[in-house]
Amino acid sequence: MKKLIALLLALVMVLALAACGSGGNTGAQTGTQTGTQTGTQTGTQTGTQPSSAGSNEVGTHASSRDTLNVGIIADPMNLDPNDNNSQHIQRVKTQVYETLVARDIDGNITGGLAESWDWEDDTHILFHIRQGVKFHSGDELTAEDVAFSIARAHDMGAASIALTHVDLENSEVVDKYTYRMALTDTYTPQIAWLEWPLTAISCKKTFEETGGDYMANPNGTGPYKVKNFVSGDRVEFEAFPDYWGGEPAIKYLNMIVIPEPTNRAIMLETGELDVAFELSVIDVDRIANGATTRIEKSPAHNTNYIGFTCLYAPFDNPTVRQAVAYAIDVPACYEAAYGGMHTLATSMVDPEVDGYSKMDLITYDPDKAVELLKQAGYPDGFECDLTTNSDPERIAFCEAIQEYLKKVGIKTNIVTLEMGAYSTLIDSNTLQGIFILGATCTTVEAEKILRNFDSRMSGGMNTAGYRNTEYDAILDKAVATIDQTERWALYKQCFDILAEEVPWLPTYDKQQLTGVSRELQNYHNGSFECARFKYCYFE
Repeated sequence: MKKLIALLLALVMVLALAACGSGGNTGAQTGTQTGTQTGTQTGTQTGTQPSSAGSNEVGTHASSRDTLNVGIIADPMNLDPNDNNSQHIQRVKTQVYETLVARDIDGNITGGLAESWDWEDDTHILFHIRQGVKFHSGDELTAEDVAFSIARAHDMGAASIALTHVDLENSEVVDKYTYRMALTDTYTPQIAWLEWPLTAISCKKTFEETGGDYMANPNGTGPYKVKNFVSGDRVEFEAFPDYWGGEPAIKYLNMIVIPEPTNRAIMLETGELDVAFELSVIDVDRIANGATTRIEKSPAHNTNYIGFTCLYAPFDNPTVRQAVAYAIDVPACYEAAYGGMHTLATSMVDPEVDGYSKMDLITYDPDKAVELLKQAGYPDGFECDLTTNSDPERIAFCEAIQEYLKKVGIKTNIVTLEMGAYSTLIDSNTLQGIFILGATCTTVEAEKILRNFDSRMSGGMNTAGYRNTEYDAILDKAVATIDQTERWALYKQCFDILAEEVPWLPTYDKQQLTGVSRELQNYHNGSFECARFKYCYFE
């Protein structure tokens, strides 16, 4: 039976990886798998990148300029590879640190610091670590560093969701370049999770020598090493000459904190920036048609949502959450704030994500909202905070929401926070009221987002603080179910519970809108909204 399970798991992994690569999905999980499968999964997933994609290669083009200036939306706060689940922070750290598994620029699962891996059976994965890979300190990467980093990430609150099913006690270093990961049970999405930046590998020796001071000693294997970190202003990098993938063509990389999107757009137009992340809708057309600028647009697999803090009254009552959802005309608010630049959400994940199921989302009905408020004991409404970051579109979205809630007696105080302060409240589950955020399906498989409602998760991994043990049990059963049709059916049960309980109300599926200089070549938005600048060069 165990051999049969492992064989089925192998076949499912192959089919799932192939399916994710269809339809032009830039975040797909297609990968390359070779070898034979006899009883257990002995086939090897390799790190070979498609030879036809020359833009997958690092440092193969000469660059006419040696410095790349990038506008980011907020301070990265720290350089700990296993801390903080915000995309704007991971954009910085992914230049320095790398993971066991990677995606190429076409979105295919490929080898990262593990050049290949074997499923020995349904609960054991053998990772073959690339030989000769150096940390920025000059120390060689070994399986000891992998074991240390996986264990550390497992125990960190921010990263734990990716490694919940890893059995650390029975995982082991086999030899200098081989690491065996044991799982507590059959868990189909595990490989895809290992590309997530929060599972990045760092140097065990440096950690022990410095007491874990990553700010002073950010020692990764990535294409760029940190030269200078000016808190609140910028992070300056220099290309790592001994990078295992080849030294990047652009020697210097500056990631500059510019909170206002319009300022990022203007600096791109004046040439002060070469890349500007997360542009405002009002600037997109102008940048797209600029003589020296262009827009890189791609699916982010990021669903924005209206969240409710389920740990605190009155939002610990699902009837209140339903009432608020009925009170808001989401399409009207979306149109007012975003002007149709993205796509209205139909679920907690976008339709390109494996396991997607359309949800029966609550739609605008103010009379129903008033009825439910009375039922919940709030006939005159109540007052609460409505929190967002400083993004102008999100603020406009909140203002539209505020007007709709006022009509049913709910007074909201719009609280605007800098993203770092916002993340701190989210990570500690101390935020109260209604909030606006987005969630990226990093594995392009629905379990990633569904896991955000797991009662055992907290902080950035369960922003609403939602608790439902029945839900947890269904999701756990789903990820251990090898048959894809059965697994998707279980996911649908989870989606149905969320539609009824409303810890989040999905609003729109985000598109990555990045402003880029026309001189910059080989730029791609990348998975997790984290561009890999190692491929870039200037004409």
